Amino acid sequence: MQHNKLDSKFLFKDVEVTEPKQVLQKSLQALSKDQHVNMISKYGMLEFKHGNPENGRTMFEGIVSNYPKRMDIWSIYMDMEGKHGQGNVTQARHLFERCLGNEAIMKKPKKMKLVFQKYMEYESKQGNKANLAKLRERVEEYLSKAYPEPKEDQKMNESD
Repeated sequence: MQHNKLDSKFLFKDVEVTEPKQVLQKSLQALSKDQHVNMISKYGMLEFKHGNPENGRTMFEGIVSNYPKRMDIWSIYMDMEGKHGQGNVTQARHLFERCLGNEAIMKKPKKMKLVFQKYMEYESKQGNKANLAKLRERVEEYLSKAYPEPKEDQKMNESD
């Protein structure tokens, strides 16, 4: 049984709130375990967009707590919170901060770059220049720790 986007949107817009959850449960029973995260993520997105954002948060929280290294899920969650989170700035900032504090993500500069970019985009949309300046300082601090400059002794040895 294959669901496409239009079918899922229909379920969220025109049917009682309990039915999409039943459809999700049945789809999880029918799908292999390796497809569960993506299915739950899709339903979480639909909850954010067309249902109740709090239910979407709950679904994403479950995924990121079980799979903290999945940057794709963090990225979708940050996007959903920023675009469809009903303007809850505190909650969105808390999500960005949690992601930046995640040890698995902190070890990967490419992942950190993505989080910082999304956070800076969010702050610039909010129009908060003070927070944006603080965030830029944090980026520079992270970069100096992740890519320390070689000391003078090392520079001289390399030039020999």
